[in-house]
Amino acid sequence: MSNADILLDVQELKTYFFTYQGVVRAVDGVSFSVDRSETVGLVGETGCGKSVTTRSILRLITPPGRIVSGQILFDGRDVLKLSEKEVRKSLRGRGIAMVFQKPMSSLNPVFTIGQQFTGVLRLHSHEKKSALLKRAEESMAAVALARPKQLLKQYPHELSGGMQQRVLIAMGLACEAKLLIADEPTTALDVSVQLQILELLAQIQERTGMSVLVISHDLGVVTNICDRIVVMYAGTVVESGPVEIIVRQPGHPYTTGLIRAVPDFAPRGTALGTLRGEVPNLLVPPSGCRFHPRCSKATELCTKEPPPVVKMGPKHLVACHHVELGASDNGQPVEG
Repeated sequence: MSNADILLDVQELKTYFFTYQGVVRAVDGVSFSVDRSETVGLVGETGCGKSVTTRSILRLITPPGRIVSGQILFDGRDVLKLSEKEVRKSLRGRGIAMVFQKPMSSLNPVFTIGQQFTGVLRLHSHEKKSALLKRAEESMAAVALARPKQLLKQYPHELSGGMQQRVLIAMGLACEAKLLIADEPTTALDVSVQLQILELLAQIQERTGMSVLVISHDLGVVTNICDRIVVMYAGTVVESGPVEIIVRQPGHPYTTGLIRAVPDFAPRGTALGTLRGEVPNLLVPPSGCRFHPRCSKATELCTKEPPPVVKMGPKHLVACHHVELGASDNGQPVEG
């Protein structure tokens, strides 16, 4: 895979929050990529740093938070070197569209859907209002919203949660973004509506070739629509690889625990697995491997040294001291 095939490349990203209690290392050396026309899932428990990572990509971190170091390349451009004007004009909306986990919080309750839709489009276009409304109708129809013309006259509270989520996805389509970030897109939605939203994301990706980054705490959700999975724990990436490899041959104990807790992956008649303990306080993260207090395989080495990143196979990386090297292609630490 050449560099030209990579749309988003995040390398050693560190985003900290400087509070009166101390420094919260919310994202601490995260690296991953999203290829063109690829759907990637960013998974992990609540508090692992997934949302902070995506907000960093869009330069939405505000004090007391700060991107301390790292590199974010989007379509060949260094995001961290763009001016705020360039970020608003060419990155947010036009380059990267984001669907937040609570659509009602993203839509202004005092403006109609049409007013908000055209307001977003006007940031990236000089077309007349009538042309913008036409684009809005077409985009809403593309996400299977019935009577789009009528919906544009309504207020957010008059739409269901699933409809609001579709409106936000439609805004991303209308701006012709190259990457859609969906942050917990099915949170608080009815189970049947969750399935519809996931199917919609898959259809959009197939139809438009848009890359999609799906953030979720539910491994079962992302395996349905993603090509590749990146697993985060306590502000770090512990494993990444193709979906089928991650599900069938996970290399990290944390990934194994997440998989065993998903009903779809558990053998019929067996009890679901659980992960003991909870995500650590990132004001005082554990030394060495951050997962070691919850890991049954942990040794003294795990408490002292950060784990090396081991290449298990094509695009399959695992950060663990005790990964089973016999299952890998070469079992060698990744250089650099």
